[in-house]
Amino acid sequence: MNHRFKYQPIVLALLVTLIMAGLFYLPYLSVRNKTIDTFRTQQAFLARQAGSGLQAYFAAYEKALAYLGAQDAIQRMDDSGQVLLQDFFSMHSEDLRSIQRIDAAGKVLFSVPKEAPDAGLVAHCRQLQDRRIPAVSEVIPLAGGGDQLSFAVAVLRDEQFDGCLAFSLPYDQVASRHLS
Repeated sequence: MNHRFKYQPIVLALLVTLIMAGLFYLPYLSVRNKTIDTFRTQQAFLARQAGSGLQAYFAAYEKALAYLGAQDAIQRMDDSGQVLLQDFFSMHSEDLRSIQRIDAAGKVLFSVPKEAPDAGLVAHCRQLQDRRIPAVSEVIPLAGGGDQLSFAVAVLRDEQFDGCLAFSLPYDQVASRHLS
């Protein structure tokens, strides 16, 4: 009997420690779960906000692409079409890296600025032949460094696919404006 009495304080101390740990752990668990839920809610809000900003940004350029692509001068790519694209580029040069008109065969008919790289743009244009809806490309790495996005619309002449009109957008600028 005396043996049992010696272990009683140790067992009692362990039991009290377990009860106290449980009492402290339950509030911790509650606060942790609330913090995680709040963080997830904030992240979802920021993602929706970034998505709305990107949608508005691309909607504005989609309207511009649709308008320009429907112009006869740009479909034919005559002198007045070239002037129209040059003027548009000069007004939006802070947002655009280049504007290119590509024919159905994948040949660049016009580019402003003239030395603009067409990396990945021709393949992106060919995808529009079947879909015929405006499309944003994947991120395209450039040879000189940096990345770009291509936003293109199919150019239709007499309801037939006649190539595309594409805006090249600096990826870093788009991402920093809407995702940071």
